[in-house]
Amino acid sequence: MKEDFLQYLWQYQLFLPSKLVTTKGIDVSVIKAGEYNNNAGPDFFNAQIRIDGQL
Repeated sequence: MKEDFLQYLWQYQLFLPSKLVTTKGIDVSVIKAGEYNNNAGPDFFNAQIRIDGQL
């Protein structure tokens, strides 16, 4: 998969949020997708996710 496609999916949340789990089966939920970063560095910043109940 190309990175720009994954960025598009993340930015517009085009996936089933109820199906997000880690490779060990731990639930993951997206609280806030963050803001797209046009500059060098991470693709998104200020994102918030919850993994196994921890924010």
